[in-house]
Amino acid sequence: MKISYSNYPVLKLLTQERINDFQCFEEDWLLWDFNPDLYKKAVENFNSNLPFFKKGTILISDAFNNACLEHFEKLMDLYVHIIKEKIDDIKIQGTYIIDGKFYMVNIDSSNMTYNTNNLSASIFGLNKHGALLNFYITGNGNFTSDEGLNWFSKDYGFSSEVRDQMTKTVLAQIISLYMFERYAEVETKLYAAKSKSSNIKCLYNNQTDISIKRLDSKWFTNIVRSEGFKVNGHFRLQPFGEGKKVRKLIWINEFQKKGYHSTAKILKQNHE
Repeated sequence: MKISYSNYPVLKLLTQERINDFQCFEEDWLLWDFNPDLYKKAVENFNSNLPFFKKGTILISDAFNNACLEHFEKLMDLYVHIIKEKIDDIKIQGTYIIDGKFYMVNIDSSNMTYNTNNLSASIFGLNKHGALLNFYITGNGNFTSDEGLNWFSKDYGFSSEVRDQMTKTVLAQIISLYMFERYAEVETKLYAAKSKSSNIKCLYNNQTDISIKRLDSKWFTNIVRSEGFKVNGHFRLQPFGEGKKVRKLIWINEFQKKGYHSTAKILKQNHE
């Protein structure tokens, strides 16, 4: 797989200090002609968040992404638990490459509580050519008010109802992926800028000035796809280490009382 600016022009955005315009599909320019203020706000927000989009570029493997999509509701339950119990401040910054799309992200949950939705987020989705596919900008978690901007390209053909739901799905997907990267034992491979590397399946030739981290996890794929996940199991952050100050993501599985066994990363429980 060759990673170059000619194959992935969108990566050029991560080498710039600011942009003047987005690349857009022709049918979308008709909207911007009628609503230039919305377009201007999007460009300004992109430029103000561009330093955060450069924090890291992460390539999500297909297996990891598919498993996360299938079970992100339980991962979001864990996210709500983290917010409710004030276990951690979740800040997600960087560029995620998911299923051929590039999501440039700056999400800050530090001001959220269980009873409020003070999420600050800027998410821009683009294709590999750099064409704008969607964006979501908010300072208060509101999808519909003037304080929240939620837009999808006409190329998708979404209604407003589907658009709002898709935005929530993208947001939940990114949060779920981040939590596994941060709390679980994941496998990573760094494709350094201007370098070549290989694995069993593919030779990677990164000709860009951007280092790209590939996120994968045998733990995640195996556990999430095990039969034990299909019962009332749940994720939990388990304190460990000196002073129990570090937390690791584990899976609690009800089938253990019937002799279910898996890797050592599942917390064992005693059942009467």
